[in-house]
Amino acid sequence: MSAYAIICPGQASQSAQMFAFALAHGQRDYLDSIWPASLPPWSDLLHSEAMFANRYAQPLVAAASLANWRALQAALPPACQHPSLVLGYSLGALSSCALGGFLRDADCLQLAMQRAARMDAAATQAQGMQSLRLPQQIALPDLLPADAGWRLAILCAPLHLIVAGPLAALPPLQAHWQALGVSARALPVSVAAHTAWQHEAARAFAADLEQVAWQAGDADWLCAWRVRKLMQARAVRESLAGQIEHCLDWAGALAVLQESGVRAVLEIGPGAQFSQPVDSQPAQGAQLSVRALSQFQSAAGAAAWLQKTLSQ
Repeated sequence: MSAYAIICPGQASQSAQMFAFALAHGQRDYLDSIWPASLPPWSDLLHSEAMFANRYAQPLVAAASLANWRALQAALPPACQHPSLVLGYSLGALSSCALGGFLRDADCLQLAMQRAARMDAAATQAQGMQSLRLPQQIALPDLLPADAGWRLAILCAPLHLIVAGPLAALPPLQAHWQALGVSARALPVSVAAHTAWQHEAARAFAADLEQVAWQAGDADWLCAWRVRKLMQARAVRESLAGQIEHCLDWAGALAVLQESGVRAVLEIGPGAQFSQPVDSQPAQGAQLSVRALSQFQSAAGAAAWLQKTLSQ
């Protein structure tokens, strides 16, 4: 293992170009081989709003991450074939299990499809997620009154939260947030992920996880729910299910990442959602270089940057 980490993104990273890097590096056949046969072809979903439908979004994002990693790994020297740490944001936690060697790629895609189905089934009423930017610290009970039914889903940073809940309760909350000076933006996600609204999905997905083969990983897996590194496949599997109904402390996970001893962090994509936040708040004294794969024109360029960073 080499002293670098890979970050896998979650939903909202979809775009018509989300497979561009992988396709430019000859990964079409690989994508076809891992894509669930019960879904429409992945290429048919890229030019419509269907890519944001939960049942397609989750396998699409996972497939793009895995194909990007396969393209990059082919350009890496033997000493850099495996990162020392993997982590993922929301759905990206599942993708990172495959990157970390805990799961077969095809099983990961099948589980992404099942995860989406379980979460859709648990959303017995219309649900959604909102990204909130706070003007200053606001106590959670003041931000999310208990009777509103909305809950904290992801702590991204002290003044950046993701919240989730039933859409029927959203209009009065939006007026409340506006009065507090909070900037709110709807996310293209139709389930209240990482809250108790998804309890039944977490239970059902735990059973799905038991149906595939797990193995010892090639890297440590950083859990954004429990905010610690895990190495045993059983613990990883349990945490994957539990995080569906529990709030993620992404800020805490990034702090652990910064203290982990890695010297480079690469966001594998699609997109580049998290490389800037990690890079802008380095741990004191840390020599941490952070890039997104999408910032490179080729896998060879990304591999050269990684090798150079690790050799310094």
